[in-house]
Amino acid sequence: MDVYLEPLVEELKLLWDGVCAYDAAARCPRDDRWFTLYAICMWTIHDSPGLGFISGLAVSGTRGCPTCGDQLQAQYSTSLGSTYYLGHEKYLPLDHPLRIGCTVPIPRPMTMIDYCMLEARIQVGEIPRASSGLNLVPILLELSYWDSLLIQHLGDAMHREGNVVKNLIQHIWEKADSIKHMHACIEFGMHAHAWPYTASNGVEAIPTAEWVLSSQDKRLFRECIQKIKCPTGYASKFRIAFTHEDKGAYLHLSLRAKLIG
Repeated sequence: MDVYLEPLVEELKLLWDGVCAYDAAARCPRDDRWFTLYAICMWTIHDSPGLGFISGLAVSGTRGCPTCGDQLQAQYSTSLGSTYYLGHEKYLPLDHPLRIGCTVPIPRPMTMIDYCMLEARIQVGEIPRASSGLNLVPILLELSYWDSLLIQHLGDAMHREGNVVKNLIQHIWEKADSIKHMHACIEFGMHAHAWPYTASNGVEAIPTAEWVLSSQDKRLFRECIQKIKCPTGYASKFRIAFTHEDKGAYLHLSLRAKLIG
């Protein structure tokens, strides 16, 4: 990725110092149309894989958050077969009431010094690169102002919001509450009311979770969504997505998630 960004970084370095430019549209004498043009790269916008390429940090596994770094609370769930993350309250203000028992400071983006120190530890063999979370030192750090930016990377809202809303709808529609999710609740020690139990016939049963919508709630939800007025072409076949059958509604979860997100 640095090969493609190198020409851009070189131009950004020039624009940081200022380049002479000519304003052809200005209504002033020709000699007054020359000015010094300055520009900076305020942030980058991309999806999660793009964040890994641009930041040079891992975006999955136990080091899946470039911002959290060593403070990331990641554990592997044998029930789900994937990694889950906790400790999100550390992003709240230090005096927030929900920061109960959390003394971890608010994470900050990595600076050039942080990258260099981590790379040095890898080179001397103190930590393996596979578990360090660092793939490479990003070329954007060559910009003199990059370290001082409070926000360096932004996520693509369309994909992230769509994925979040899609999973949320699946849960309240009782489409994601499979046996493995219920066993995960046991593994995490959460939502005891939703733990599987052995029925009288000896078969393992899954209770209905309290967050699952009833038939009446689903009907009200559909009616509310169907009243949304959208621009032409923005949500094609949107009304078809919210059918009065759970099967049809489930098949169009992706379409609904993109609109609601």
